[in-house]
Amino acid sequence: MTQLVEVIDDLVSATKKIAGAPDWQPGPRSGQQRWLASLSIRGKVCELTLIVDAYPREPSLKFTISLVCGAAVARLDYGDLEMHFNHVVPRCSTPSNVKLGWLDGSHIHGWTENRGLVRAEPPKELEFAIPLPSHIQGFANCFRWFCGEHNINLDGVDVPSIPPKDTLL
Repeated sequence: MTQLVEVIDDLVSATKKIAGAPDWQPGPRSGQQRWLASLSIRGKVCELTLIVDAYPREPSLKFTISLVCGAAVARLDYGDLEMHFNHVVPRCSTPSNVKLGWLDGSHIHGWTENRGLVRAEPPKELEFAIPLPSHIQGFANCFRWFCGEHNINLDGVDVPSIPPKDTLL
């Protein structure tokens, strides 16, 4: 296990809070809206960031929630048309809870499943995903669940609302 994996393990397992008052801003892609929150541990801003990317122009609800430390260390992909292909990755064993092949629908690229990909830096791509638990539906539930899974304390924090469509079509 690399020292970086241990550092990220410690950051993910630590109790964190959202620092500041994040708000929606235009994202880097057309029609994308981004909500970016710094995280703190024991009152000090840490290296982790919580990012929500929403796509209000899509015909149905679509968003991602990411925990980022230079690169994404965990990501939830939500939407009717979401897909992911789990494949064999050279020099990395496939986690036992990951089924190879296509995943149709909402899913999570968890730190636990992808930590074996870390070398000198976090992986550029999170290769392994598992289906999102079937009882986790809609943005607010996904946001609360993701934060709970990653020890982000939401006491006193309002769950953001996905921005409304900004086009007529």
